[in-house]
Amino acid sequence: MYSYHSEKAINTGTMASHAVFPDPKVYLKDKPGVFPEPVIASPPLGHQQTFIILHGRGSTAAKLGPPLLATIASSTNQTIQQAFPHAKLVFLTASKIRAKIYKRAYTHQWFDEWHMEDRVTHWDLPVEGLKKSISYVADVLRKEIAIIGRENVVLWGLSQGCATSLATLLTWDNEPFGAVIGMCGYLPLANLIEEVSESRSFGSPKTVPSRVGSEEDDDGVEEGMKRISEDPDEDLFYPPAGEDTSDDPFSPFDDDINSTTDLQSSCDRAEFDLPTEAIIRFREGLVMEQHLAMSFQKIPIFLGHGDMDEKVSLDLGLQAKKCLAYVGANVQMETYAGLGHWFSEDMISDIFLYLHRKLTPKTI
Repeated sequence: MYSYHSEKAINTGTMASHAVFPDPKVYLKDKPGVFPEPVIASPPLGHQQTFIILHGRGSTAAKLGPPLLATIASSTNQTIQQAFPHAKLVFLTASKIRAKIYKRAYTHQWFDEWHMEDRVTHWDLPVEGLKKSISYVADVLRKEIAIIGRENVVLWGLSQGCATSLATLLTWDNEPFGAVIGMCGYLPLANLIEEVSESRSFGSPKTVPSRVGSEEDDDGVEEGMKRISEDPDEDLFYPPAGEDTSDDPFSPFDDDINSTTDLQSSCDRAEFDLPTEAIIRFREGLVMEQHLAMSFQKIPIFLGHGDMDEKVSLDLGLQAKKCLAYVGANVQMETYAGLGHWFSEDMISDIFLYLHRKLTPKTI
């Protein structure tokens, strides 16, 4: 299913690592709109678990992998492959798509996004790319679950990779898997969940806001962006400086929509409680086929965030936690004093402890 990247590689700097990462310059040749081949760090011992790991915006597997593998947990003095010697690490890379805030230059990102401080005004900008990335990540999840069992698979994301992981979680239509880990991230389209949570009754308007028309891609590739961050992940979010739904095109009760539940097309939407309504709104916002699978409520979630994060503010992390808890997710969040937009030895330590508590090793 996957294979090692055959291009020129760099050393990860860890004795336990069995990964071969390509030179980051290799990704400059990637074709726009195509997800590059994953990079696999094979387990030092027999394969019993799989961690699927997503980088941040403007980064790649080759940029995130080596520092993550080299980080030593403060409490155990172990790297990830020492703490989980049976885990296969699947580092995914986002496709290159145009970034509106960079004058539509190409960059590796899971979806396009507006400025973090004003993203609600362009709340639907991520939708097109996010749908494609959710489909891709969900496909990798299903394949790994088929290999090793759903209870042994973890979805792990940094920054925009965390945002994509959470969106994949909330749209997941299969049985629960092992866990979701998010570092310095946020929840895209969180405003749709907040609108329901703040409505307090079903009498409030529930239609999804009008989507802003997207620009058509023109031919050719524009010049690359100037580097604006010294962050080792180069996760570049912004440059410095009771109603009738019969005619609703996003209605989840269309007869043509496939459902993985016993939902009937004749159900009255008002029968759902507000958290379920919020999930329906979230999935409508992504213009996805509707289902009422709520298996995400049985998937443990850990979120870590620095209180000095200058790119994705702690408030956005707290918003994600609040929205996830509102819809019934099992979420734990830890905040790290003095930490910016990255992970730390303490955060990695907490993640290791969390996964050891939540995962049951597979017997082979």
